[in-house]
Amino acid sequence: MQALSTTTTREGYRPTLRLAIEQRLAKMFLFCLPTLGRGASRELANTALMAFDGYVLNFHLTGGATGPARRLALFTNVLLCAEAAADRQSAKAKSRRGARARIFQRIATNPA
Repeated sequence: MQALSTTTTREGYRPTLRLAIEQRLAKMFLFCLPTLGRGASRELANTALMAFDGYVLNFHLTGGATGPARRLALFTNVLLCAEAAADRQSAKAKSRRGARARIFQRIATNPA
C-alpha cells in the first residue's frame, strides 16, 4: 500500500518490510517445496506477495470483495502438482544414475 503513495526512495518509499516478508515467505516455500530451489522459491514468494497486495487493494476498493476459494485451491494444486512432478523427475534421475552406476560396476568387475 505504501507504493501507492510513494514511488521512489526519495519520496519516502522503503522496501525493507516487503523484502523481509518476501524473504520469510521464500523460506517457507523452500521448506514446503524443497525441489523448487532457492531462486524459484524467491520468485514464487515475490509473485505471492504481489498477488496479496492486489487482493488487499481490491478488498478496500470494492467494499470487502475477496477472491473465491476455488482460486486459492487452484493455486495450491498447481504448487503441489509441480512438487509431485519434480519428485517424479528426481526419482527417475536417481534411478538412471543407479542403473548407470550398476553398469559401470559390472564393466569394472567383468572386463571384456
